[in-house]
Amino acid sequence: GYVGDSCIIRLPTPMVTLGGGRLLDHMSRFPRRKELAGLAYLRERASGDLESLVVSELRKEVLVFSETFLSHTEIAAQDIEHQVGKLTGAGRVDAFRSYLYLNEQLESTVQHVKARLDEKLNDRAHVKGLLIDELLALIPLPKDRAQMLVDYLLEQKILTRDGEYLTLAGRTATLKGVIKQAHDEVIAALEQEPYAPPNLSSFTGKGKVYQQAIKYILDTSEAHKCGADFLFLQSVWHEVVGYVTDTLEASGELAVTQLRDRFGFTRKYAIPILEETDRLGITKRAGDIRVKGENFEKALADS
Repeated sequence: GYVGDSCIIRLPTPMVTLGGGRLLDHMSRFPRRKELAGLAYLRERASGDLESLVVSELRKEVLVFSETFLSHTEIAAQDIEHQVGKLTGAGRVDAFRSYLYLNEQLESTVQHVKARLDEKLNDRAHVKGLLIDELLALIPLPKDRAQMLVDYLLEQKILTRDGEYLTLAGRTATLKGVIKQAHDEVIAALEQEPYAPPNLSSFTGKGKVYQQAIKYILDTSEAHKCGADFLFLQSVWHEVVGYVTDTLEASGELAVTQLRDRFGFTRKYAIPILEETDRLGITKRAGDIRVKGENFEKALADS
């Protein structure tokens, strides 16, 4: 039957009539006791009027797909659209893309998500934000609706995107406590020997705090990771890339010895540096020399 239809409830054996009433909703299974609080919307539609039915249907979910909205009733689509229009005009209902929502309910959900995200980020003040899967895990909605809510928050500028990270608008990563101490120690070591930095493992081997500090350094572009072994201060890395692009622009090729002689690098550093410029497409290996890579022109313009 359809929502709103009259119904009779009988026992199959023996055939005994228990009662009757009107269908209020379709459910895939009988609800558990702990789920009953989530069925409070059924009381709202008990009156049987169209406004109560529309509002209660929207109350079931934060975002309701408009194309299938109230498809389990025999009410004419134009009547439903008219009622939704009246509620929209009254400021109670709105739409985002293909979804309808109750303004008060969406606002409540947004505040809940902001509070959970703020709490999560306060515990990780040094990170730029959360990855999308981490953020979706904080939102009490099915994954497709949670993703739609994230899109809504981005469009409303409640969230901002920084690369692969999402965070609250206006927030910036900050360092404090032991992570700041580790950060300052790493930066000081890179400044002390800018062209011969210590092996990365000498820091990461000290534990999670140093690993978090290094992640912050990379996320904020204070340094550039060269292969698996080294960090170079960003200013040093720009200087190296500038020399590589200028040399290739002038002569069309670059030898390892040229890089070594210019900066005093040993092969321990020179080889990983050129492997990194190969990876970035700035250079391309051709036997014992480097030539221009596919991204050379962009690197030249940026240097």
